Amino acid sequence: MIGLRIALLTAVAVLAPPITLVAQQEPPVERGDRVRVTVPSMSPEVLDGTLLELSERLCVLRVEDRFVPLTLPLDSVKKLELHRGQKSKAGLGAGLGFLTGAVVGGVLGSYWGQESCGWMEIPCIKKPEATALGAIGFGLAGAGIGALIGSRITVDRWEEVTLQRVRVGILLQRSSELTVSATLRL
Repeated sequence: MIGLRIALLTAVAVLAPPITLVAQQEPPVERGDRVRVTVPSMSPEVLDGTLLELSERLCVLRVEDRFVPLTLPLDSVKKLELHRGQKSKAGLGAGLGFLTGAVVGGVLGSYWGQESCGWMEIPCIKKPEATALGAIGFGLAGAGIGALIGSRITVDRWEEVTLQRVRVGILLQRSSELTVSATLRL
C-alpha cells in the first residue's frame, strides 16, 4: 500500500509541469498609487505620498514637501494604507440632525400641547401626541438639513494593505525535487 502511494506521488511529480505555489498575494498597490505609511522611527510618523516602488525590501515614496523621493526600508514600515477615494459625511450629518431636531421638536411639542381643549369644539392635540409629532417632524427636518451639510464635508478613505511578514514558496520540478523556501520578516 505504501509502495503504491510512493509510486503514484513519484509519477505525478515526474509528469507534472514545473509549478510554483506562493502563499501570498501580490500587493494591491501599484506604482503611482497614493499611499500612507506609518513609520514609528520617523518624524512625522505618518507620511502621505505617491508610491514609486514597493519591493520585498524597500518602499520608495514621493512625498509632497520633499524634493527627492523618500526611500524606506520595508522593515521600518509598520502600516501601509492605500487611498480609496473620498466619502461624504452625509449619513453622520443626517443622524446628528435627526437627534437634534427630535430633541428640539419634542420640547417644543410638549410646550405647545394642551391638557384640555377648553370650550372650543375643535380637535386639539394632547401633550403626548404633540411631543411625538414635534419630535418626528423636527427630527425629519433636522435629518434633511444635516444630510445636506454632511454631504459637503468629505474625508479620505484608506484601506490597509497587508505587509507580508511570512513568505513561503514551493517549487515542484520534473526531476522529482521539491524545493521549499521560507522568509520571515519581523
